[in-house]
Amino acid sequence: MENAAPLLCHPPFGGRPQLKHVGLGVHGEARKQSYRLDLWALHAYPYEAEVELQGRREQIHPGMVGLTPPRVEVVYFYQETVQHRYAHFALAEGVEGRVAVPMLLGDKALYTRVWTGLGVMQERGRGQTLRAEVLLWELLWSIADEVAEVEAVEVMHPALAAAVSVIDEELALVPGVAELAHRVGVSQNHLIRLFQKKFGVPVATYVRRQRVAQAEYLLKHTNLPQKQIAASVGIANLQVFNKTLRRVAGASPKALRGEGRKQGGK
Repeated sequence: MENAAPLLCHPPFGGRPQLKHVGLGVHGEARKQSYRLDLWALHAYPYEAEVELQGRREQIHPGMVGLTPPRVEVVYFYQETVQHRYAHFALAEGVEGRVAVPMLLGDKALYTRVWTGLGVMQERGRGQTLRAEVLLWELLWSIADEVAEVEAVEVMHPALAAAVSVIDEELALVPGVAELAHRVGVSQNHLIRLFQKKFGVPVATYVRRQRVAQAEYLLKHTNLPQKQIAASVGIANLQVFNKTLRRVAGASPKALRGEGRKQGGK
């Protein structure tokens, strides 16, 4: 499996963006919702949820800012009905955004600027489109500054990289945290801190997410029996496998397999 990486996206430069929609989005009536827009999307999240971007499941925490390029499928997993502020926009003609993968940033000061700015843009969008677009452009520059700072320090610790590699390679039987720490040459507490700082979750939660992600992929893209898939990701008990996928992925193994076949045109 591919190792997790920072969700970073380089905002567009060169010309004033063209604001298409700005407002307050209400979601969560359905616990799982997916979107694929032809526009760039800027969000300010004041709630807890999960989001899947290009096959990666990430946690959204209150105070995060998200920026997503066009034509990228975004799948949200909500715990309750929630609200966030958003802006959908197009780039100025002839301008291209340099995109790595969709981005999430957790800087509180940046979040405050974006949340407040989106509220002002919503007011200006009712007749002051130019002023709203200039403010949006300024927010994107603020995001670009934050992305540059994150990229400057976002180098995975060697022990963490080694631990992630072990987990990916031994997903069926991942060693305990103490053994994993011993194998990568750091203390157990240090490894726990590295996972928490990098991924925002304990080691066990990271392992569970990787198992579910691999199980989803195998269910959607292979004809392997559920029992074999469950065993291959370290969840040999089918009842536990079913419950884990329902809780983490929001769907049963049978539903995920059906979704994969539908996408594949079978």
